[in-house]
Amino acid sequence: MFADGEMNKKAAHVDLTKEDDDMYVGRTFVTREDFRMALSIYAINRVFKFKFTRYRKEYLVAECDDKRSCDWRVFAHKIGGSEEYEVRKAKVRSSQ
Repeated sequence: MFADGEMNKKAAHVDLTKEDDDMYVGRTFVTREDFRMALSIYAINRVFKFKFTRYRKEYLVAECDDKRSCDWRVFAHKIGGSEEYEVRKAKVRSSQ
């Protein structure tokens, strides 16, 4: 996801606590990478795997890796001409 030097810059401000890692409709992220990082932290804190099933310039869809036992899904769309992304749809109650 990151080159070595870039990872060090990003890691300096990453908070792995559960304090603000909720996924909900309307939540915004400054960049696409911030959204991806937040999803990773969310999954780590809840101990499950996810994958991006759709990955376009203007939107991303992430789903639980094991569709048979987990129906978790989040859809985020780019906001206008900005670099921000907003969660537009979220099914975050996993059936695990």
